[in-house]
Amino acid sequence: MKKIIAVVVCILAGHVGSVRAQQTFSIDDSVAYALKNSPVLQGLEISIQQADEDIRSARGYFLPSISTGMSYKHIYSIDSTGPTDSDYVDQNKAVASIQLTQSLFSGFETVTRYERAKLVRAYQEARLDVERLGLVFDVRSTFLELLKARYDSSIISRKITRLESDLSAARAFSNKKLVPYSQVLQAEADLELAGQRLWETRTAVFRHVERLNLLLGVAFDQNAVNPIDYAGQFDQEHIEFSMDVRQCVDLAMKNRVEPRLIDLEIEMAQKDEKMSKGKYYPRVNFTAGMYDTDTAYDEPGQLSNGQTYDRDQNNFYWDAGVYVKWDFFDGGTSYYRAKKERLQIKRLETDLRRVSLEISENVIVAHKLFYETEKRLDSIRKAIAAAEENYAREQKRFKAKLTTISHVLAAETKLFESEAILSQALLDYKLSMVRLRHAMGISREQ
Repeated sequence: MKKIIAVVVCILAGHVGSVRAQQTFSIDDSVAYALKNSPVLQGLEISIQQADEDIRSARGYFLPSISTGMSYKHIYSIDSTGPTDSDYVDQNKAVASIQLTQSLFSGFETVTRYERAKLVRAYQEARLDVERLGLVFDVRSTFLELLKARYDSSIISRKITRLESDLSAARAFSNKKLVPYSQVLQAEADLELAGQRLWETRTAVFRHVERLNLLLGVAFDQNAVNPIDYAGQFDQEHIEFSMDVRQCVDLAMKNRVEPRLIDLEIEMAQKDEKMSKGKYYPRVNFTAGMYDTDTAYDEPGQLSNGQTYDRDQNNFYWDAGVYVKWDFFDGGTSYYRAKKERLQIKRLETDLRRVSLEISENVIVAHKLFYETEKRLDSIRKAIAAAEENYAREQKRFKAKLTTISHVLAAETKLFESEAILSQALLDYKLSMVRLRHAMGISREQ
């Protein structure tokens, strides 16, 4: 008995744990989670770290390079005539060295490379800001699409309830031979079509949930252990907003990062052009080295009197000097590369003007749609009230045998269409604000 009780307690504890593991996310919760866990943003953060390493690497060109080397060779003399150079008789030669090289001038390439590396880091940070803004837009719009799909499911469920009631009434009247059986078939057909629409909306709910899981970086296994319930109120209408279109455009020009991205690309192209032109400047390097040379000859040296002597050598010395190299002609490679970068700058300046115009246009359109969709909601509410009253009247007329089931179904269809229009209008209203926020570059914190 004690073992059975223990098993039951464990099962109940596991059930409670599974219930507690479920998470409920609002639209703001989803945005916050996505900004923290999105693989796309994490990849861009790694790109910033890579840019930091590039900056450190570029900084290293300012410092001297130190190298060491060793060599060993054996020289075999094959034939010689006249006075013999001791460097070319049979011998073993070993050299060990350590060298220091410092660039004194490289056509401004070292400084420009370092400045460009810092621009690349700023560019990656700007890209991260753009992706964050885009991710917020995607999460909010997908979340609203999910809420609309659920709202549509509730509308269709109410439609099915009404159709089932109408079908029951039609069957009752048909059994009493008060209406033809064709009206029953019509009601059954409408009910089946409504069931298909319900299935389609539930499929849409599933797709939007999976899309949100992707945007938030929620893996399948993670969602199985800690399932997320995306919840929110869709039919809340009024959104507080009081900015005029001029204020919105000004804020967009201040907040949007895309112009800043193009500005950075222009600066990087200018740096590339400068480095290409720098190829025509001289290169000045300072070098210093320390050498240890051992030379062992196979045969001893011989004096004029025939006496021999040991001519093996060991030299330990150092040297230092400044070297200048100046390339006067490279076939036009650097010239045309610099020309290409100038054209790139002109193209980017054109893109900058285009992006600025697009930002203004997007803000103006989003601002207009927001207020237009807000006006639509009042008229749609009135249309729904009229459709509900008409449907109720047709039901009463049908029960009084003053009309046919076709008129009842037509009134029900009009009511359903009005509710569907309201659902779309609510989505358009809320999405217009999401688009306006995105067009103005408003972050989650703002």
